[in-house]
Amino acid sequence: ASDVYKRQQLHQVLLNLALNARDAMPRGGELFFETDVVEGARVPRAAHPHLGRGPHALLQVRDTGCGIGEGDLRRIFE
Repeated sequence: ASDVYKRQQLHQVLLNLALNARDAMPRGGELFFETDVVEGARVPRAAHPHLGRGPHALLQVRDTGCGIGEGDLRRIFE
């Protein structure tokens, strides 16, 4: 895929995460996007055993919302 397509796809993912976080925090809250470059021992191999030693871009997203309901959690990647 082209770099433009990859950037657009990442933009769409980040926008969806932000909109979902907004909906999960109707009374306000905080949304955090954190980035880092990881390599060697810092690569989360337990969760991603297929990754090499790196370097890899790491994106962590968290918010102070109410969380995802059990029924929706099973379908988040559909």
